[in-house]
Amino acid sequence: MMRFWRDRRGMAATEFALTVPILIILFVGCYQFSDALMLYRKMTRMTRTIADVTAQNTKLSAADVNSILQTSTQVMTPYDTSSVQMYVMQVKVDGSGNGKVDWAQSSSNTTPPVVGSTVTLPSTIGNTVKNGYLIVAKVNYTYVPKIVPAEFGSIPLADTSMMLPRASDSVQNTG
Repeated sequence: MMRFWRDRRGMAATEFALTVPILIILFVGCYQFSDALMLYRKMTRMTRTIADVTAQNTKLSAADVNSILQTSTQVMTPYDTSSVQMYVMQVKVDGSGNGKVDWAQSSSNTTPPVVGSTVTLPSTIGNTVKNGYLIVAKVNYTYVPKIVPAEFGSIPLADTSMMLPRASDSVQNTG
């Protein structure tokens, strides 16, 4: 029995067999996490792009806004953008820092906020932009992992970007 206890042949193979599943799970988990993080960063860039390009204009038609929304999806390359839900709106902020939708337009797979509806703004932004306008872009995306999606499930991601109009006090929407 002592001879069997001291025998170390095959110990490395046994340790390898015990650690490989753990290492594979760690590798897949880290890959999925970094992929989701990269997608979220691209989605944040896309949200900023929509708000930034919209804020640079003084007047936009419905076709112009639609073009901004559609071309901004190029930022998400190589990720699938067919399920991206996005909209851009202009918010009129009153003297109390409360916002109401002045105009809004969305991608084809989502409904924009109703004109005249109340928008909850962070107090710091509402107090800074009193009696002014604010461009707000919002993007929603459901991330489905590429490897073992059933085990990880889908992850809903959302981002909002707010910017002041640059070329004038407001961006007029003629659509």
